[in-house]
Amino acid sequence: MAWYLGRVGSYFMARISPDARGCLLATGRERYLAPGQLVSEAENMTRSGVVIGGRIRLFGLDMQGHEVTRWTLGAGSVVGLGALAGVADGIGTRAASAARIMEFDTLAVRRLRRDPGFMQAVAAELHQRFLAVASERSLLHRGGLARRVASELLHLIDDPDAGTVLEVTHEQLADALGSSREVVSRQLHRLGRLGLVEQHGRGHVSVTNPAALDAFVHRAADAAYR
Repeated sequence: MAWYLGRVGSYFMARISPDARGCLLATGRERYLAPGQLVSEAENMTRSGVVIGGRIRLFGLDMQGHEVTRWTLGAGSVVGLGALAGVADGIGTRAASAARIMEFDTLAVRRLRRDPGFMQAVAAELHQRFLAVASERSLLHRGGLARRVASELLHLIDDPDAGTVLEVTHEQLADALGSSREVVSRQLHRLGRLGLVEQHGRGHVSVTNPAALDAFVHRAADAAYR
């Protein structure tokens, strides 16, 4: 469970004042999202909120207009940091699994931007996200592609304590990692030979032991230093 809790967790709602928190909860709405459902376009990211359950995928667009995964968020994480800060960041959001979010009211967020304490909380959340992403990217490049594929699978897991069958294709993993389908397929076969994953036809990858997969990720990264 430790590896899961170490991901981008958000204390945003605890950081803001009780009045600001009450305003967001009173004016916001709970949304249920199906896997793959779009939350906000990359070109028009105006929505923000907090993940209640499931996983949300953050994506940008490449030169051909294809979605490229930048990060995934779990329960407690803030969605739409750019919208909270009032800046366009070119990041869209889509449900990576069945998910629930508390979506903030746009007008309420605009009013709260006048509150210095609220904006300090937004800045703290941005700083936390930057450090987490920078740390993850550094670890990815040290551990090789097998480690990167394993890390991406861990990001897509809903319940870190249970075996999970992920609905993800080799092409989607390749897009997320900036690689090719053939290369990703080879790495999945390698992980399968190690007993870390199983493949069940097109678009289904089973992670039977997330803790073992996470241990592989960190062993691969550590080996790069030796």
